[in-house]
Amino acid sequence: DKATSVHFEPVGRFEFPKTAVVAGDGWAMADMTVYSYQLVFPSQRIIVDAAMDEATGKKGGAVWFDGAAFARVLAGMSEASVIVVTHEHFDHLAGLAMHPDVKALMKKAVLTEAQLAEPKRMDPLVFPPEALEGYRPLSTRALHPIAPGVVLIKAPGHTPGSQLVYVQRAD
Repeated sequence: DKATSVHFEPVGRFEFPKTAVVAGDGWAMADMTVYSYQLVFPSQRIIVDAAMDEATGKKGGAVWFDGAAFARVLAGMSEASVIVVTHEHFDHLAGLAMHPDVKALMKKAVLTEAQLAEPKRMDPLVFPPEALEGYRPLSTRALHPIAPGVVLIKAPGHTPGSQLVYVQRAD
């Protein structure tokens, strides 16, 4: 069965000059919210983007953080069947890397070769070395189905490991 719903958690927020979001849009500040998504299926859950913990967010310049929302993301990852990220920046991946049970979660994480190839892109995030021992990243290909109605679509640009997550819900 396909996903019946998509839940989301706003975990943190950054502020950037608008021109960093839309070229030529000026230097006034724009909010950039960090979200984690949960795809809900009748018999499983998939997490898309693991957000970040408060300490990593603050190191990266976050101006707001919701600890209760992040706690729900951590619990959601523990219960998920699959965990994927849209790209290899800390605000999408740190929640996984700093999870207390990261070694076990890596068994259900679907990270690509490109997402793990350049750790400096994750700065200030650092995966504990033992978390990646024996981990086999997904070989890069254009399309990769991960569940009924859910396909990862290779989309390098923002980062080499950027990907779209296509979701066709049951309805």
